[in-house]
Amino acid sequence: MPDAPEPFSKYLHRDNVILELKSDTRFGLIDEMFDNLLATNAIIKEVAFELRDLVKKREQVMSTGIGFGLAVPHSSSALINTPIIAVGRSTAGIQFEALDGRPVHIVFLLLTPASNRQQHLALLSPVSRRMHNSIAKTLMLKAGTTDDLLKCLVSGK
Repeated sequence: MPDAPEPFSKYLHRDNVILELKSDTRFGLIDEMFDNLLATNAIIKEVAFELRDLVKKREQVMSTGIGFGLAVPHSSSALINTPIIAVGRSTAGIQFEALDGRPVHIVFLLLTPASNRQQHLALLSPVSRRMHNSIAKTLMLKAGTTDDLLKCLVSGK
């Protein structure tokens, strides 16, 4: 029997959460999230720029704004050996060319090793469940601190 997938909370670190994004464009917020990953040493400079470009190229092909106020810019790459998750929130909302045309309020930047593509889906699944839960989503948008937001992300309450 295969091992159970690791929870996304294993890869979600407090330093990689931006309580209030300053950017008002989807490409600006990708830069902002990568800048934060660099500042917190979650990623090294030599890798960050190439990964950022991969994420932006993916975003140019098709928006990762999946609706319900959620966007999941992402990429898989051989440059990393372990997943990296960053989260950003915009209470005002960001036009992201989302499928439902509505502004995005919660952004999950998901970077996974190219050697484990199944991990991407396993990490995305709990994120999607949280965003489809209107109570959890409301709590995320109203969270006053990074710790409150993390609690909502991990527990859904």
